[in-house]
Amino acid sequence: MDIDGRTWRWITKDGRKLSIGQIEPSHLANIIRYLESVVEKAEAAIASYYSFPPQGEMAAEYLEREVIETEDEVAYIELELVPWLKSKLNLKQSVRSS
Repeated sequence: MDIDGRTWRWITKDGRKLSIGQIEPSHLANIIRYLESVVEKAEAAIASYYSFPPQGEMAAEYLEREVIETEDEVAYIELELVPWLKSKLNLKQSVRSS
């Protein structure tokens, strides 16, 4: 399956690469919950960075680049990947409470 022209594959703990068609709906719901938890943790880390910025120019520049990359990844997961996966399950709401 594609999302924005990219083939999406889930890599399991044992290294198997599964296309969305090979994933059971219950496992897909678990993947969505996992991705939503990744977003929450990343957002907390980003908030921490802005609350307590590093001292020193080099450290600040490095962490700023990392934060920008993380923000981009969070936006992709939150705004594109999770909604696309939910559409495959016909879900409209968060699956965290499931």
